[in-house]
Amino acid sequence: DTVFQTKEPGAYAHIRGVWEPLANKDNSVMKIFDFCCPKEDVPEKVWKKRYLAEAAKVFKQFSVEFEDDWETTKNLLTEEQAAEIMLIWDVNAMANNKKGGKASLCPTACCLEHSCAPNCSFYFSFSDTCEIRTMESVKAGESLSLNYGEFHIPTCDRRAGLLQRYHFRCQCTKCTGMDVARAFVCPVCSPPSTKSLAEEAEDAKQKDDGTEKPKQPPKSTTKKGIVYPPAGGSAASTCIGGLAAMYGSASAGTQKKYCMWCGTECCPGQAGTGGIDVKKGDERYQGWKCTSCGVELEPQQAKKCALYEEGVASVPAFERDVNGLLVEGRMDHSHHYIQHAIMTQFAVETQHGIVAMQERDLERVAEWAQKVVATYDRLGQPLHDDKWGFYDWLGEWRWSKGDVKGAKMYWGFAYWTRRMAVGDSPKEVQKAKKKALRPQDVLDPPPKKDAAQ
Repeated sequence: DTVFQTKEPGAYAHIRGVWEPLANKDNSVMKIFDFCCPKEDVPEKVWKKRYLAEAAKVFKQFSVEFEDDWETTKNLLTEEQAAEIMLIWDVNAMANNKKGGKASLCPTACCLEHSCAPNCSFYFSFSDTCEIRTMESVKAGESLSLNYGEFHIPTCDRRAGLLQRYHFRCQCTKCTGMDVARAFVCPVCSPPSTKSLAEEAEDAKQKDDGTEKPKQPPKSTTKKGIVYPPAGGSAASTCIGGLAAMYGSASAGTQKKYCMWCGTECCPGQAGTGGIDVKKGDERYQGWKCTSCGVELEPQQAKKCALYEEGVASVPAFERDVNGLLVEGRMDHSHHYIQHAIMTQFAVETQHGIVAMQERDLERVAEWAQKVVATYDRLGQPLHDDKWGFYDWLGEWRWSKGDVKGAKMYWGFAYWTRRMAVGDSPKEVQKAKKKALRPQDVLDPPPKKDAAQ
């Protein structure tokens, strides 16, 4: 259950959330110090500049705001304790979707470890209870894990974000294997094109057994040769030659940068392609291996891929020619630059609803949505929050074309995905179930399907 919850984000609200009850003789708030507080893992410079300095600013603000009572309340908390409260919120807070994304502290849920390829997801019920659900079979004795950060960004960027916020260097299987956010089509085996998810879904519809029960969505499969760079580069184990990837505190408006491996302000740092630039020479282009033919690219081939990637990155996400990139076929649709462009442009294209969209735009955007859900499958995120939303939109698309069977199929996928993530009780799950089984009860009738369709 939720023990602490903020009304507003930020250090001021977090510290005041403890200080104010103490001023009213409520000492129960001191149990916040029972939460994990990895102070020993925070570099001394970061502790002083990010936490102690911010706590001192908050206390100075308190002394002005509560001037009349300050002399009797200023010793309720020390600046060191206030800094620890900030750190506790940093490393333990969970976004509460039922409170508009405001943060909550949950004693049990906070104990789950992090993994960039987690086996669990979490969800807040209307009673402020945090529900943990497994996304796959878990063996007895196996650790339960959640993803603390973003899942589809390059390994170095993901690790830097985790180190900056949570103060640990991730060593999960995803961070020590291949960098699956940077997916290139293998230039060696020149694979044939495969069925899109739309064609797979059409096959599933043809094989429909006629039952009304919503079905599990088909898993996306591909025979395409995909090349991934090594996660974190070839020399990611130590801070080498002043070229380790860096991280800084953008929220504090500082230009200070800290080494993402040792956590100190010890080297100048250089930003490389996708966050990878940890060693000079061709070593950063070694270990790029195709998942299909098993061939490791020559350094020059890998470098060409990286330079092409840099060219794509130079174009803002909302201006990237997604279809052109997909047709050119040098980067796979699961590459994070293509995914980011799809997500950005999808939001713009669909903001006025399906009715306002031209038929050509609908077909193009529908193909994008299918590629997004295929990417979630490939990246081990079968129950991601966004996935059921894309299935729901695809159902709306088929409904608008008068394809009732196709709409019910996609809405069935949406219901299955959401139910597996959060259970049957939430209202949005019940609504998804109604749309999957009897859409005519909750929607206007679809247009008649003409003979050409």
